[in-house]
Amino acid sequence: MTLSVNAIALIAVFVLGYILAVGIGTLAYFANEKNY
Repeated sequence: MTLSVNAIALIAVFVLGYILAVGIGTLAYFANEKNY
């Protein structure tokens, strides 16, 4: 059973969203550390 195009796109969106969330969270964490 091969993955459909929609399944691949959905997985790609979840992966990209997760990476962006981690990156933004890390930047926000370090920014708060520098401010205080």
